[in-house]
Amino acid sequence: VLEDISYLGVDGKSVNLLKAEIWNCMARVYKKVVDLRQAINFARLALQTYKTELGEKNPITLRNVTNLQLLLLEEAEELEDYDDAKSVTDVAKYELEDTLNAFESLDYPWTYLLDIATLKINMGLLAVWEGKHKKARKLVSQLEEIELPLEHSLVHRIAFLDECLEELEMAGKVKDADIKKQKKGSNRKSKGGSQRSSRKSKRR
Repeated sequence: VLEDISYLGVDGKSVNLLKAEIWNCMARVYKKVVDLRQAINFARLALQTYKTELGEKNPITLRNVTNLQLLLLEEAEELEDYDDAKSVTDVAKYELEDTLNAFESLDYPWTYLLDIATLKINMGLLAVWEGKHKKARKLVSQLEEIELPLEHSLVHRIAFLDECLEELEMAGKVKDADIKKQKKGSNRKSKGGSQRSSRKSKRR
């Protein structure tokens, strides 16, 4: 189709939006075959077109911002260098937060509840990955206030987020308990050492 469009030499807003839709389809295909670099390239082409033709605050544009950041996060998971992965996740985190704020500031925000819920789920999973359990718990609480049909796929994703968060919180409690035990043990040793030294001084 892209070749046909180029051959015909047509252009304009509707043609550009058609190209963006095709690029989005290609991004999904390359993601399926686990070629994330190509998927990201096509997602960027689509996003840039939507920004130009629809504006940066259009819901379609905002959804494409989210799609691109999720692809970048997937790519970051495969990076061996921690600093490289963290720099990608930091950018993605701020982009997702800005996108969430943009959706919530639109007229009739309840129209975009599914978009808002999807963003909060992904931000919650990112917070779990960063070890920020309080932030993740806050997002889960906000998600629980959104009324969704029980059979909706987002309900299962929220449950998955909650499970991941519980594991993180449990790991944190175990770690805190170990630290307390170590502190008690070191305190006992120091007390025992001071008592022995005082007994020695008395003998002298």
